[in-house]
Amino acid sequence: MRNWFILLLLAGGTYATTVEQKPICRIGDGCDSAGCRIPTQGDACEEEMSIDSIYCDLATNKTDTHENAFLICNLVKKEIERKICPKSQFFIDGKCRTGNVRYKRQGVAGSGRVGDFCSFNTDCLTGMFCSTGSCTCLSNFVAIQGYCYLKKNPGESGCQYAEQCSAVWPESRCEKSRCECPEDVNGIPYVQAKTRDGVVCVLHSGEDGDPVPKCPLPE
Repeated sequence: MRNWFILLLLAGGTYATTVEQKPICRIGDGCDSAGCRIPTQGDACEEEMSIDSIYCDLATNKTDTHENAFLICNLVKKEIERKICPKSQFFIDGKCRTGNVRYKRQGVAGSGRVGDFCSFNTDCLTGMFCSTGSCTCLSNFVAIQGYCYLKKNPGESGCQYAEQCSAVWPESRCEKSRCECPEDVNGIPYVQAKTRDGVVCVLHSGEDGDPVPKCPLPE
């Protein structure tokens, strides 16, 4: 009987680890998706973060966001807390800002998403402008699922999706709300290096700790 109890404990520990490693659901994902999770107030956390407050819309069975709310990690309690932006502000790109609502209901004509018809810049959402009759992302934003998100440099915090990182440095990824360099090339790890042009990802040479740039560098 004791052996069975130990096995159950081990299985439970394995399951918990698996759940923690799941990525956060994106807007529009199915609520019953087994491949992602919806973080909520009270969940355990260990590192600083500031992310959208995602919830399940029972009418569509898809995830959506509270436009004026966000989640942070209380490092003292080591748990997630939900915060509300000041009146008339919305949570956009990691901060409460005054401006257009980023997330409008999908399927609405003229919703202002990427590619939607427009006549003026004000017809489009944050991070976009009206170009030849359609909403287009600004040069420092990247289109993700119909919306524009701010591009993030290696080592910069505040990312929600890997595309925000890889748009600046190919194959970089978003880990715990921070852009990280690609893992390795043929077993040689990448490291972050500060240059006069900003932070870049370089391959570690393995000799005397000297980093070696990967060529060609992204434009």
